[in-house]
Amino acid sequence: MTLLGDETPGTTPSPTAVRHKRLRWLLVVFYGLSGVFVLVAVASTVDRASGRVIPSIGSILFSLVALTLALRCSASAWAALLPGEATPVGLRRCVYSSQLGKYVPGGVVQGLGQVAIAGRLGIPVRTAFPAYVVYAGHAALGSLAAGGVLATQAPSVGAGWALAAAGMAAVAVMFAWRRVLVVGLRLVQRVVARLRRIGSLPAQPQLTRGFALQVAFALLQGASFAALLRSLDHDVPVVAAVGANAIAFGLGLLAVPVPSGLLVREGLLVVILNPVAGAAAVVTAAIVQRLSAIAAEVLMLVGNRILSSRSRVTTPVDLQGAP
Repeated sequence: MTLLGDETPGTTPSPTAVRHKRLRWLLVVFYGLSGVFVLVAVASTVDRASGRVIPSIGSILFSLVALTLALRCSASAWAALLPGEATPVGLRRCVYSSQLGKYVPGGVVQGLGQVAIAGRLGIPVRTAFPAYVVYAGHAALGSLAAGGVLATQAPSVGAGWALAAAGMAAVAVMFAWRRVLVVGLRLVQRVVARLRRIGSLPAQPQLTRGFALQVAFALLQGASFAALLRSLDHDVPVVAAVGANAIAFGLGLLAVPVPSGLLVREGLLVVILNPVAGAAAVVTAAIVQRLSAIAAEVLMLVGNRILSSRSRVTTPVDLQGAP
């Protein structure tokens, strides 16, 4: 086998070597941009938190644990859409690593990073790309479905929001059905010819599992926010806080050009929770949650790396390629 850079003079690199080189440079750019904008996001968030009353240490620790579990659900949702393509640990690493790219403006860096990292695992783009589209769509729609159901049970947020949330939940659940997704994909392919070359969508059981895990992700995210908010204002209903966070997160994801939904989610939370909570407490809870989320992302990425290295050490050489 000829390694990249080891070709003899005058020989043409193999297509596989060229593809690996492009992926490597793409990932270098991805991690470079991600590192810069994560620092920008942390600095701007800490600056906004200065002078505010901070939630209790207990609520922050609970929020961190809930966000860690939420991220695991999100990573498992991605792995559920690509069964057998790579090890579950490797598939989850795609999500943990790509999370850092969501702070880069433009809204596409995270997706490019996740698909590129999947490519390093040997998953072709025509397979990873449709899986990512479903994964990202279910992240937003799963949040809207969870938040919509909860909002209908929290009349304190107002009848208008409850009614709108119920409609969003109904529409969101529809996109867990493969037939609906296939129809939508075919319509898009008529407009964008290049999309006709991508692979097929995941099977219905994979879609159902992925969507359910994204709903769990939204509920855990909401629980982390509710704990922080109730630490500042004990009168805020838990159901309202969890539902509002899920709706704001889902709509924030749909604001594609905005990095990680910055300010969009906070603004929506203030509007939705206006009948039951003051703007200062809501914004403070959202700021602390964002910092906790960054910490959870780093913890899960480091933990996944450690687990991957231990797996390579403990797996016998003659079994490394075994299923």
